[in-house]
Amino acid sequence: MMLSGPYLWIIAGREGILLNISYVKADPGGNTTILVLDAVPASRRTAVAGAILACPDLAAEQVGYIRFPAGAENGVRIDMMGGEFCGNAARSAAAYALSLSGRAKGRYDVSCSGYEGLLTTVVERTGNRTYKVCIDMPLPKSITALRIPVDGKPEHFFRVDLPGITHFVRVLDGSGETDKEAYWRAVKEYTANDRFDAFGLILFNRETRFMIPAVYVSGTDTLYWENSCASGTAALAAVLACAAGTGTALRVNQPGGALLAAARLKGGRPAALRLGGTLTLSEKEQIEI
Repeated sequence: MMLSGPYLWIIAGREGILLNISYVKADPGGNTTILVLDAVPASRRTAVAGAILACPDLAAEQVGYIRFPAGAENGVRIDMMGGEFCGNAARSAAAYALSLSGRAKGRYDVSCSGYEGLLTTVVERTGNRTYKVCIDMPLPKSITALRIPVDGKPEHFFRVDLPGITHFVRVLDGSGETDKEAYWRAVKEYTANDRFDAFGLILFNRETRFMIPAVYVSGTDTLYWENSCASGTAALAAVLACAAGTGTALRVNQPGGALLAAARLKGGRPAALRLGGTLTLSEKEQIEI
């Protein structure tokens, strides 16, 4: 694929020079993630990601840059396109590490942009390029109950500040239609004067256990109604556990599939968040941009 205009200038410095990017396409519940395997300077990652996202054949929702830090046994690093945190990309990076090892199972310490710690991740190969991945997610910095006007009517939300991303969680009752665009407009207006690496809207129907996630990444100015969102699922599990005053475990249905989530409390606050689910990886491929 050859792109004209600003992408060539930003990526190459002058027109006429192309980049061949090696990548693997990960599908964690429909949250299609491109794992770039080549070393790309941080100053060019946003432009490279923009070019990749513009390719309709890939139908990607996000881009991450993977590497294996020297001297870190079982260590994996994933840097997201806008410097945000992403749980599904971290899960995908661990699965890719296992695919290179030739083993059936593995345990990896994944570091991800937006979060300073390590994420313990356990991966099991379950089929041809299919993996089951469980990950210990970062704990919320804070959970705040608030009201946000939606079409002029104040509604209850929870703001969950996770490292690298903030989610606004709305728990809904009943089986009626949900105007997701109205909820997004409300959150977008509410956050107009704030600065986030990334923020999301999580709409969860308590009866059907169905979640609709949206994520906006500031660095790339992109909004996606995602098919699956790991950090949003973790935020939801934390909210439900705190509201109930006890630990919780549930299957969270999403447009692209489901994630299993568990939250444990200590002193009324989340002490552990774990997610699990399957994902697939493509073979190594190349794209010309």
